[in-house]
Amino acid sequence: MEERTQKFEAGTHILSELDEWPEVIEITKKLNQSERLTEKDELWINELAETVGWDKNAIINELTNISTDPSKRVEKYKELHEEYFKDAKKFKKKVTLDKQAKNYGEP
Repeated sequence: MEERTQKFEAGTHILSELDEWPEVIEITKKLNQSERLTEKDELWINELAETVGWDKNAIINELTNISTDPSKRVEKYKELHEEYFKDAKKFKKKVTLDKQAKNYGEP
């Protein structure tokens, strides 16, 4: 837990950029100190996930590691990119098929 606290304190400059979203700062503190999230915190995480289009667990992971050097998380970002790119390709294919069906009068 001490390591997480040190990591969190080292990343306070990042959190200062989040001044507009004090709720996110509080959630990040709780995650980094392994505190239990409230129902309201969970709602904020869900809202954030919906807004940015990420999975809830990806949001939690990112907030937990907000002060980690991004170069140390390259593999994680690569995995996320591949996952979201694959999802985007599936979505594009579905939209294309839907348009084709509509153009040919299929229900």
